Order: sequence, then C-alpha cells, then structure tokens
Amino acid sequence: MDLSSYNVLSFDCYGTLIDWEEGILSALSSLLSRHNAHLPDDRLLELYGDLERKAQQQAPFVNYHNVSRKIIEDLGDHLGFSPTDSDLTILVEALKTWAHFPDTITTLQALRERAKLAIVSNVDRDLFAHSAVQLQAAKSHW
Repeated sequence: MDLSSYNVLSFDCYGTLIDWEEGILSALSSLLSRHNAHLPDDRLLELYGDLERKAQQQAPFVNYHNVSRKIIEDLGDHLGFSPTDSDLTILVEALKTWAHFPDTITTLQALRERAKLAIVSNVDRDLFAHSAVQLQAAKSHW
C-alpha cells in the first residue's frame, strides 16, 4: 500500500492497537473463577459482546464506567451469581492495564514518520489515558 497520498491515518484503539480480547478474557475468567462459573473463551467473548451491546443501548450515551458495571451485573444474572462491589469495577480496572499487540509501537512509530496518526475510541477519556501512555500517544491531541 502506498501511504504517500495520505496525510492522516486513523486506527481503532481496542482490538486493533490494544489486545482487548485477551484483556477481557483475563478479567472475566478471573471473575468467573471466583464465583465458580465457567464458560469457554469463545462463548465468554460472545456473551460479553451481547451484554455490551445491550448495556450501550440504555440511553443515547452511556460512559464505559457504567457500561462495564452493567455488563458484570448482567453476566452475574446470566450465570447465577451476585457480583460484589469490586466485581463491578473489574473491567474498568483491567482496561487500565490491557496490553498493546507486540508490533503496535514499532508500527505506529514508522507510520508517524509518514503521516499524522489518529486513534479512535468510544471509551471514556480517563480510561483511554492509560492506553495512550502505552501507545506513546501525545496527550495534547486527545
């Protein structure tokens, strides 16, 4: 692909630059284990996706802090356990540490020499701030 004709390149953050599947699986597997609930990884990700879509439809705008709480509440209802207060924040806390894919930083650095880069996400700014540090994104632009 010839990038010379592009001035700006944009990327989705979670799933493209940050390994959200591994982050979600790690957080939710730990949660389910504590509550003696079990699902295969593929089914857990599928259920997460369904619950996330449902949580995002609560109102015209719902921040990720509330979306993630609703996902855990609904996951508990679905699998027969009552989440604790700390369980309700497990996705938000986990998101702060989700790792980037191994080739992300070197690729972004190489592309940054050719064009301006834009990272796109609908996650809350305070949460994205943690990912931005990992991605070496300039704070002045978000």
